[in-house]
This record gives sequence, C-alpha cells and structure tokens, in this order.
Amino acid sequence: LRVWAGIVVIVLFLAYPTLIDACARLLDCREFDYGEGEERRFLRRDMRIDCDSSKHRIYQILGIIFTIIYGVGIPAGAYLLISGVKRRLPKADVSKIFVFLVKGFSRWYWECTIMIRKFLIVYIVIFIKDPL
Repeated sequence: LRVWAGIVVIVLFLAYPTLIDACARLLDCREFDYGEGEERRFLRRDMRIDCDSSKHRIYQILGIIFTIIYGVGIPAGAYLLISGVKRRLPKADVSKIFVFLVKGFSRWYWECTIMIRKFLIVYIVIFIKDPL
C-alpha cells in the first residue's frame, strides 16, 4: 500500500498539467470570417481540422468529459488516497510517502488545491482570446 500509493500520486501529480492541456486543446478553436455571414472554426493546434465537423464534435465532447474527469478527478482522487493512507498508517510513514507533496506546506491537502489552480491557469491561458 505504501509504495503503490506514493507511485500513483507521483504519476498523477506529474501528468496532471499535460492531461489538462491536452483536453483543453481539443476545445480551442479559432474562428474565421469568410464574408457574407459565412464563418468557420478551425482547431488552433491543427488548422486542417474543422471544429464544426461531426468527427471533431465527438472529440470536443470527449475533451469536455475528460476535462471534468481529470480536472476534478485527479485532485479529488489524490485527496481521497492521501486521506485514506493517513487513516491506515502512522503519521511518520505518511510523511515519508508523500514528502514531495507536503514538504513546505502547512496542510497536507494543499497540493490538491495547487492542482486545481493549475487547472484554472491552463484554461485561462488557452481560452482568453488575444484582442489583436
């Protein structure tokens, strides 16, 4: 339990920003005006992909679903895992297992809060449009 819990939390902690960014990029489309009321949207990452196509709509739905799963699920899962381990193991063992998360913080759950902040930062950076 000790080694497994530590490995899972480390992997999720390191993969979290990348997963959130990948999900957000599926939703990041740029709109082009072709005149006479005709507008089309293309994926910023690959302008060959039409955001209004039925194929990309499926990817957008999956992007939203996985954004919710990863964006909320990973911090919540880490919180539940750490709190579950805290109940089963002595405090000294828990501090050793999750030292990379709790070192420097006054509360053990603070890293979960930081993960939510990373989630918000990624979405703000991607979806705040440049006025130029």
